[in-house]
Amino acid sequence: MKVNKESQEFADLVLKYYSPKILLKQKKQKEEQQQQQTQEEISQSFDKVDSKTKYSIDYQKFQNYIENSDKTKPKTAEEIEIEKIIQSNPYLSQIACTHDRRKEREIYEKTNKEKFENIEYFKQEGNVGFKNKEYDKAAYFYQKALVYFDYTFPEGDQEESKYNLLLEQCNNNMAQCKLLQGSLDEAWNYSHQALKVNPKSEKAIFRQAKISYQKDDFEQCEALIKKLNQDLEETKELKLNLQNRIKQYNQRNEQVYKKMLSE
Repeated sequence: MKVNKESQEFADLVLKYYSPKILLKQKKQKEEQQQQQTQEEISQSFDKVDSKTKYSIDYQKFQNYIENSDKTKPKTAEEIEIEKIIQSNPYLSQIACTHDRRKEREIYEKTNKEKFENIEYFKQEGNVGFKNKEYDKAAYFYQKALVYFDYTFPEGDQEESKYNLLLEQCNNNMAQCKLLQGSLDEAWNYSHQALKVNPKSEKAIFRQAKISYQKDDFEQCEALIKKLNQDLEETKELKLNLQNRIKQYNQRNEQVYKKMLSE
């Protein structure tokens, strides 16, 4: 089929402005903007509370809301804001379920030995739930373990190492739960927390590579794969899956362009 000059110019224009790479870049930028906006909203909410330390939050206004809120009435802007803060804070979420602020003091007053024992117990219970594919149950116990880290102050190098190892493991395990539940943004955030503890965490990097793959963020997925051990079977499998998906994506787009030119 002979293509006239105008059709060719139109095709060039389509390829220039709507190529797969540009579409993916636009999609990534939009997701980053939404994520940044969410983080800014949460940060602004917490700025309104005493933030000298992470333990100095005045829980009274949250407790008042939890005890006095009427679910039958429409929520005000302030109530919506308070709910956002509660949902972003694991301990406040527990208060909302139990209506019991004494839990905070009970955790705080335990010895480090008791705190570590509780963390390991909840982590193990989470592992049992995960093994049985009960991901909601597993996530519940991993979250209970994570709450303890906010009230644990390691003393000495040995406790510091134990603290960091458990924190990395619990965040990685929680990330995997959220990934399997399809909560990709939450899975990314927990992986990010694990990487803050250990920037070389293979599990956390692999989780983020899989998340990028599921979001069709091919460039980011490829960059993350390069950081992984290339000899591992799971890395090879993900790399092959990525190559196949890019190939399929390009084939679909090629068919779309051909159809556009033939009309």
